[in-house]
Amino acid sequence: MSRLVVQEILCPNCGAPIHASVYQTVNVTVDPSLKEAVLSRRINLTFCQRCKREVIVATDLLYHDMRKKFMVWLRMNEGQELGDGTIPELNMLKGAFDSYRLRLTNGWIDFIERIRILDAELNEGTVEILKFAFWIKVSGKADCRDNPQGLQFGGVEQAAGCPDALRFEYHAGPQPVKVLCPRSKYEDVEASFRNVGLLPPNGLWSPMDYKYVREKCEEIDRERSQRR
Repeated sequence: MSRLVVQEILCPNCGAPIHASVYQTVNVTVDPSLKEAVLSRRINLTFCQRCKREVIVATDLLYHDMRKKFMVWLRMNEGQELGDGTIPELNMLKGAFDSYRLRLTNGWIDFIERIRILDAELNEGTVEILKFAFWIKVSGKADCRDNPQGLQFGGVEQAAGCPDALRFEYHAGPQPVKVLCPRSKYEDVEASFRNVGLLPPNGLWSPMDYKYVREKCEEIDRERSQRR
């Protein structure tokens, strides 16, 4: 179930107190209408009656897809520990998510992108490798090795001559620039890394980005060198 609570916050614009209804967890299998609210960042918006402005409530948010078996947790405090009581479901259902992909994210960009990748049922490691390769190509820069946030996965679309293309986007002006990756390219990269364990095991909370993939590749290379 989705979890909705009432919080009292202060308007960041005028300081007026606001009683806001806030989602702590969103189960898009039970409440599918909330999926678009999350992806469009319209979730957890409230309204200040004094200054007549919309206010975003900065709070943790857990996204749960029971059908595709994944959870993505938006944490506003990167250093916070798991199971601290802010999301009771995580403590009550320990062991129930052993087959789930469980992802930790910090910030809305990472949160929404991770949901889009998992919702499209793509290999996360393959997507991160493609992001980095295309970012170098479109920007001419290779200085974002740890966190190439210049390029984000935007979804899968049907394009002329390029069916089921992966869409990547980056912001270089008023409008995002779209970069399409043919499905065949994705499949080639996935095949190259098929026997390499780039992904965290199911059932364990973990971040998942290019930094994770790069460090995992380096770890695998070291193990291979030691066996020689």
